[in-house]
Amino acid sequence: MRHIVFFNGYSLAENPAFSGVLNQKGEPIIGKFGDWEHVCARISAEERAGSDFHEILGRIPTTLMLALNLNADRIIWSTGATWLPDGTSEAQYSLDRACEILPKYSSLFGPGWLRKISRLEEKSTNTATSMEEVLKMIWPVDKPTMLHLVSSANHMPRVMRDAIKVFGNVSNIILSGVPAGTSYGGKTPADVVIYELGEPAKPVNGVNERPLVRGGLRYS
Repeated sequence: MRHIVFFNGYSLAENPAFSGVLNQKGEPIIGKFGDWEHVCARISAEERAGSDFHEILGRIPTTLMLALNLNADRIIWSTGATWLPDGTSEAQYSLDRACEILPKYSSLFGPGWLRKISRLEEKSTNTATSMEEVLKMIWPVDKPTMLHLVSSANHMPRVMRDAIKVFGNVSNIILSGVPAGTSYGGKTPADVVIYELGEPAKPVNGVNERPLVRGGLRYS
């Protein structure tokens, strides 16, 4: 059985908001999760989540722990077509940071091992297209493969929905969802809202409408 760990991030191209980040054409992305300092702060917070912060692993430590325990054949760092001002993609930055913190989780495997099994996905522009790009990267799937999708708990419902659309009919692929505890917007896994199919709208702040749901989180 082959094990592939699929690190799925909040693509800056999907949720644009600050100036300073560029798309693959070198054009600025204006939006929400976009400047270099914000990316550094977010990833740093996820690293801290591995020990004293909620005692829950963030996406980067979760990816490392999963790969180490499974002796993964490959890790795909999928954060899309987003480039920081110095020309570094967010996928490359995530891998570089993972190499820096790897000694916290293993004394046997070093950065050389991590870089050898890692691949960067730098073409997608949202969660759905990240699935399509990763399928291209692992094709052909010629033997049984566990594809372990890692993302934050609030993003995981959308990740698995989009994954089953792309990988559901691919022979030899078994999907596994591995939610980390970190969330954006100051939220936690306890804030994740799941609506069952056909469930009627519920009053929110006195209004009988569904709240805005982003990636599984409720913003009322």
